[in-house]
Amino acid sequence: MYGRVFAAARAAGQSSRARLADLLIASTAAANELPLYTRNPSDFAALKRILKVVKV
Repeated sequence: MYGRVFAAARAAGQSSRARLADLLIASTAAANELPLYTRNPSDFAALKRILKVVKV
């Protein structure tokens, strides 16, 4: 799942190395079919096809 999340972030032009922890958390949520709760949903806009992002 991390590979899919990484590829989606890179395709959207986001620097994935700087966001390693965010991408790991997102891939864990996606692998377990859980939503990702965040204060910055725009940071995860590229991942909307992979997981549900919920603004807190």
